[in-house]
Amino acid sequence: MRALLLLRGVNVGGHRKLPSKTLRALLQELGLRDVQTYVQSGNAVFSLPAGATLAGAEDEAALAARFVERLEATLGFDCAALIRGATELDAIVAANPYAAQAAADPTRVHALFCAEPVDADAVHAAFPDDEAPQQVRAVAGATNRVLYFHAPGGLGRAKRTPDKLERRLKVAITARNWRTVLALQALLRQDG
Repeated sequence: MRALLLLRGVNVGGHRKLPSKTLRALLQELGLRDVQTYVQSGNAVFSLPAGATLAGAEDEAALAARFVERLEATLGFDCAALIRGATELDAIVAANPYAAQAAADPTRVHALFCAEPVDADAVHAAFPDDEAPQQVRAVAGATNRVLYFHAPGGLGRAKRTPDKLERRLKVAITARNWRTVLALQALLRQDG
């Protein structure tokens, strides 16, 4: 079984430095196999040991917690770590309400991976539709642990940001642009 690790806030502005080589080594120390990283922003794809499975959000959270413990023991810092399976990432890609915008410019559409399930009404209350041009959507049926974010002017110029949404919803969020999401999906489909 292949799965994905997403870290929040590593290798940003020279802080919380985590080279890809170290990230791979930490995951291998946990018994994970076929570890591959993608860009140096806290993305890794791996295979579970033979016979092991991630039976749901609780198993994913437990593995993420083990990784964070190992990270803190090794490098002296921690961060939000999220684990997602290939099936969930496929559902996230299939449900993208901004597919046309992502096809035109995949750097303007983001998947906001949430540490906990989020409620669509809470998202709408945090960022009402009338606060455009940035748009945030929760899509029923895909997964309740992702939001879709469209920033037509780019994330760097957005007044509504994933960080602000994180504070309003009180849940850890890590953003990946659509190009990265598709690259990670491709890595998950490889045999390792």
